[in-house]
Amino acid sequence: MSEESREFRSVGVERALEVLEARALDSRPALLSPFPSLNDLLHRGGFHPGELVVLGGRMHTRKTAVALNMVVQLLKDGVPVGFLTLDESLAMYSSKFLSAYTGTGSELLERQWKSPQVKKWRKAWAAAAQRLTLSEGVRPNFNQLQQWLLDAEFDRKGRERPRVVFVDYTSLLVHYRTDEVQRVPRLMEELQVFTHENELVTVALHQAGRMDEGVSKRNHGDTPGTAEALLYGGEQQADIILNTYRPALNQLGNMSLAQAKMILRDKFDEDEWQDAVGLVRRYQDSTFVQLLKNRPGTKLCFEGIEVTSRGDSQQMAQVGFDFAGDIEGKGAAR
Repeated sequence: MSEESREFRSVGVERALEVLEARALDSRPALLSPFPSLNDLLHRGGFHPGELVVLGGRMHTRKTAVALNMVVQLLKDGVPVGFLTLDESLAMYSSKFLSAYTGTGSELLERQWKSPQVKKWRKAWAAAAQRLTLSEGVRPNFNQLQQWLLDAEFDRKGRERPRVVFVDYTSLLVHYRTDEVQRVPRLMEELQVFTHENELVTVALHQAGRMDEGVSKRNHGDTPGTAEALLYGGEQQADIILNTYRPALNQLGNMSLAQAKMILRDKFDEDEWQDAVGLVRRYQDSTFVQLLKNRPGTKLCFEGIEVTSRGDSQQMAQVGFDFAGDIEGKGAAR
């Protein structure tokens, strides 16, 4: 984006129509998620440059797994991607990426690391991920993020600057000296500027917690969320808000009969407990992805799109659709 287009100034209707025309006639294809029903809801069928996407949810609702599968899909589509590995070690992220790509559990991949099959998968992933830029280190500031983006283009011949950047997760960026309620919105404002100036799609993961409308007292990630619950996680700055929840996290359904009787005492209802246990079993491998804000689109999805995991791997597919992109030899390792 040019310096002229970034400066604050007054404009008339001619300029407004000029920028609208640029968007309307933009011939670049939409950037797709791996979930067809989500793509159908988004403006012009996917994500577009300049959009800040918040991917929120409570703990253990598989936000990172959803993000990993989005990355794999983008790489399959030939889109250069950047991923800030702030929440776990680089080795852990590498293991999860390989799992999401192969549909095989991380533990098996590492246990069979030297087997011919896993060597073959590693080689296939290395080839597929040539347009992927990762990071090392913690608490980057926005000057460092800008340099990281530039380095991705120049660190070796033929490298392309990422068109989509994932941040896992937002509050692990630079630590401003203020309370968390003020800090995260400030980080999102900085990400919004970073996104617009570099004409990126930025997907910022946000860990919903106690400060988010007191949700820790209301649910444990097993019920649908609201955009308002992510007020301190970028609700105002975001163009698109996705939220994850998992019915299998239902607390009652994860209790044994004895535990439920002991904890609930005179409030225990065996029929209610059995229903909860059935819910947990039915949705054990499922995650629901809600669309809670959709700008400039108009369609929302409060119930959520059900996606399911393949076994104990990180690979996901929308329910009703096949797992896409199986690589040769899948399932041969034991």
